[in-house]
Amino acid sequence: MASLQCEAAGVFHVVFRLKGKWFKRSLDTKAESRALSRRDEIDETLDLLKRGRLEIPEGIQPQEFVLAAR
Repeated sequence: MASLQCEAAGVFHVVFRLKGKWFKRSLDTKAESRALSRRDEIDETLDLLKRGRLEIPEGIQPQEFVLAAR
């Protein structure tokens, strides 16, 4: 499950756990609606990975795959 954090500058970051590691990345937006939408997309990708319906291709960093998938 992914969550959002709003940093002091007003930029939203997404935080999620994948394969036992915590990741925090900027979503490069100050718009809460856009951040919520991206969080939901990331949540869906994480769920598909957890259920085995999606696999991370070899040679790709897991966190980058999760952030790029839409």
